[in-house]
Amino acid sequence: LLNEKVELHIQSNLTINVNYGLVEVIKKYFDGMIGTSYDPYIRLLNGSFEKFKDRWEANVKFLMSEGIYIPVNIVLTRHFYENFNLFVDTISYLRSLGVSSFRLERFTPTGQGALNKSFLYLNDREFFELMIKILDFYAAFLEKGEVFYLNPLDDMLRFSGRGVGVSCWSGSCLFDTITLEPDGYLYPCPELRGRGIAPEGHIESVLNLYDLLYSRNRLYVLSKNHSLLKECSYFELCHRGCPSSPHDCLNTDGKCIEFFEKILLFSRYLKHLPDHT
Repeated sequence: LLNEKVELHIQSNLTINVNYGLVEVIKKYFDGMIGTSYDPYIRLLNGSFEKFKDRWEANVKFLMSEGIYIPVNIVLTRHFYENFNLFVDTISYLRSLGVSSFRLERFTPTGQGALNKSFLYLNDREFFELMIKILDFYAAFLEKGEVFYLNPLDDMLRFSGRGVGVSCWSGSCLFDTITLEPDGYLYPCPELRGRGIAPEGHIESVLNLYDLLYSRNRLYVLSKNHSLLKECSYFELCHRGCPSSPHDCLNTDGKCIEFFEKILLFSRYLKHLPDHT
């Protein structure tokens, strides 16, 4: 991989003891950025939220004071669907810390998450209902010129007019992302690990990046998901969502169509669209 253009990204729950040495490592090897997550309604289930909240907040403030950029992942759970004010409060709290970049993830009932599926999981209709509320919420800020990054909505608003899908919604992650596990084995997106997808190689034996990114595993996952709904007018924007747990778009009571109609509408008239460039 030494001859390839590779960007390294690091993710941490930031409950570790951070120091200036870590700051230098992040700046040197990870372009001054470290991702983290903020999911109190998940972590309350195992008691870890109250245990680590103060340390997490202190670490975020320290790293940002040292010029480290911290995008925050937020998993969309049933808590936000049943009480949208919890989502509003979450964004407000994180912005008060200085966070300006968020990434929304759909909760997937795998691993420990499967044990709490009834408390956390949203079916496809519920998920799109929540995404519509979040889109309206986000558009209200953009309309006022109050810009922050809320992925994938920010990219969807920028690129939907070109008929281009983005982020996990396009499946393109399969062709530009490699997950390196601590044991050295390589996978596609972390969401595909443990779902019957075998490792694609080992960090010490990979010879060709192209063959890794366009492996039989990845092409099979993508073709399987995309073969079902190509007749939908919004297919190029949706691609059935995350390849690891694609949407059942036929069972959303039209909510998926409503969501993409709003995406296209807002992309046409909103003047203050976020631009990562």
